[in-house]
Amino acid sequence: MSSNPKTETIPDAIIVSRLLREIEGARRVALGPGIPQQARSILPQGVQAVPLNGQLSQNGNAFDIAVVEALEVTPEGDLCEPFGTDLQEVKAGRWIVATRQTQENGLAKIVRQSRLPVSRTHCVNEIITELGLIQVEPLGFVLREVAPGVSSDDVRQCVEASLHVADDLRVMEW
Repeated sequence: MSSNPKTETIPDAIIVSRLLREIEGARRVALGPGIPQQARSILPQGVQAVPLNGQLSQNGNAFDIAVVEALEVTPEGDLCEPFGTDLQEVKAGRWIVATRQTQENGLAKIVRQSRLPVSRTHCVNEIITELGLIQVEPLGFVLREVAPGVSSDDVRQCVEASLHVADDLRVMEW
């Protein structure tokens, strides 16, 4: 899997910008380490951001949205999280993975079956990458949006699982 030159220069900015649209209207958001933390300083006014770290019990553990990075996500919404945060105590109405499409070594993060230990099962609702927005639905991964200049085939090349393309596929806006 190769990187996509169309999004090579600003992948994290694309992810964070699109993530902000998903956070609109939320009151309390948990932000994991890495890319999710980049959104902290530009969250809409009135959104309480709580870092997902070892001090979670002091800050409470119920959120409208939890945003984390991932090493892998399965079609069932299983999450392999790279930072070792204990996610079992976190309760959130929605779980969003904000991550680059592939690992640094080129391996896909969106996989049919996890090769790594699962941090939390059946939790992921959406995945936002520099290439698009993928929802986790009962039928598996559904590509809902692609970044400008990116095709559904570009995204498919970076996924190691069945990827359904929505009939109403849109271009990402942020």
